[in-house]
Amino acid sequence: MATIRNHGFLPSARSARLAGLAACALLASACHSGVTSPASPSAVDAASLASPGGDEVSSGRIVLASGSGRATYEMSEIVAGHSGTCTIATARLGFRLKAEGQATPDSVIRFHLIRSDGFRTTAYVDVGRQGTFRTGQELVTTFPSGIEVRCVLLSVDGVPLAESVPFNAP
Repeated sequence: MATIRNHGFLPSARSARLAGLAACALLASACHSGVTSPASPSAVDAASLASPGGDEVSSGRIVLASGSGRATYEMSEIVAGHSGTCTIATARLGFRLKAEGQATPDSVIRFHLIRSDGFRTTAYVDVGRQGTFRTGQELVTTFPSGIEVRCVLLSVDGVPLAESVPFNAP
């Protein structure tokens, strides 16, 4: 009579090892395909986006993070060396707004979010030695949702430096 002995791993240890390998494979696959998955950030042409009312958004360059309620709009230079982006995101009581970009080193500029009727929010921004600036995330509660706005950079003297295309606030 012969006895059969299993000199390998116990079945439970083997299952745990296979489960670990499967989890690693799943994570690797998710990380690799994240670039093209529907939940990943993507660059979207403004003409392909529609506002909640069904109207098309004005043409311009927009980078949108899918599903996050956040959109970034380019502010094109009017005066050479001045450009940037403004990012607007939905928030509980309104929306959050921030800007970053390039301007004259060691200067002060004004960043505005302007409605079509001229009402605006204003932030004064110090430009660093390298010519870059960045505002904090300001909570804007004075603008109604869906209203047309645009982001603008101005010198302290009021000279337009850069501006975005008009877009609808979230």
